[in-house]
Amino acid sequence: MNPKPNNMTQTKMMRTNLAWLLSAATLSLPAQAALFAVPIDNASFEDPDIGTTFGALTTGWAANASTTLQDNASNSNFPQTIYGTQWGGAGNGAASGSIYQQVGTWDPNVEYLVSWLAGDRSNRLFLGMQVELWAGGTALGEGNDAFTLSGTELSALGAQLIESYDTPTDWSGSGVVTEEQSHVFNTGNAFTSGDALWLRVVGEGAPTGGPQQFFDNFAISEVPEPSVALLGGLGLLGLLRRRR
Repeated sequence: MNPKPNNMTQTKMMRTNLAWLLSAATLSLPAQAALFAVPIDNASFEDPDIGTTFGALTTGWAANASTTLQDNASNSNFPQTIYGTQWGGAGNGAASGSIYQQVGTWDPNVEYLVSWLAGDRSNRLFLGMQVELWAGGTALGEGNDAFTLSGTELSALGAQLIESYDTPTDWSGSGVVTEEQSHVFNTGNAFTSGDALWLRVVGEGAPTGGPQQFFDNFAISEVPEPSVALLGGLGLLGLLRRRR
């Protein structure tokens, strides 16, 4: 018969198990980013319901003339999205298309995980997109909103680029396909706390070939610092020390 473990043995076992759990929590930090999700208006481009092949993007996002809503049920060349029935589409012929919206306010050296679904239209080129983080300028609500800003570039508001990410395109050109994509941005330290923070998406244009980029289900989450994930565990370790 095995002897019953004494209190010191039990304490050592608990501390070993807790250390293992803390290590696992540290390794899984990116998966915890959803705990710090930042709201995005009309993230999956379902509003308004266009009910036809093409429609104007008027809800949540400021857009230029080369950005539209696309209904995936109306054209066999369109990819299917699991996030509803509509895509955002950018780029048309020689013109690049862009959309943007404010996603909160800027703070220094914060990391944001941005994710989205990219789609390739089978009878058009996919030249790629830039997903960007900007800061500064005139914030929404200060005499403007996304609808009235449509047709106005973000730089005209006085905002400045923090970082631009070129989406991968090596999967395109192989028929109707989609791909989940993501990138981690860092806000840096070149702005003032409380400045407007912006998410901007650009679809490439080209003189020939009529390129068009589809995108859907944008999400942005603040990546927690390791200290946040470990605070609870360290507190438990302190309690165990006091019990000895």
